[in-house]
Amino acid sequence: MVSTHYASVHAIASDYYPADILRVWSPVPDETRQEWLASLIVNDSTLCGVAVATTGRVVGFCIALPAQSQLKALYVHPEFSNHGIGSGLLRNMEACCLANDVDELELNASYNAESFYRKNGYEKVRETTQKLADGSEMGAILMIKCLMRSPDNTSKRTH
Repeated sequence: MVSTHYASVHAIASDYYPADILRVWSPVPDETRQEWLASLIVNDSTLCGVAVATTGRVVGFCIALPAQSQLKALYVHPEFSNHGIGSGLLRNMEACCLANDVDELELNASYNAESFYRKNGYEKVRETTQKLADGSEMGAILMIKCLMRSPDNTSKRTH
């Protein structure tokens, strides 16, 4: 997952952010980063979905924190982008969040991901920043989506 994150950030976001931000946002994969990610996803309050190729290679992942109504991460390896993997991961995570009584999700989208989230029903709230591991910040966009209940639940909300 860390390798997918690194490849995605450095290939897809490089037109939107300077190299120094990319290096802090996603440093070269190492044991420390793997341990950090593992500690995040083993937490009982974290939902994690993973897309795996037939070879067993992780090609995408999505992480949400339902207690905070927050989509924390969604990354697809650039070799597999534009094949519906990200949209599939997002739909599955939204369904899992609904099953955990989450009615809306918010996220800090990177500039390169804004159009993806808009296509998937998220609305821009405002410009914001995302704090990075070294304390620096990168520009981001706060986005939100009200999740739809299944047809048997008549209390559908729109945002």
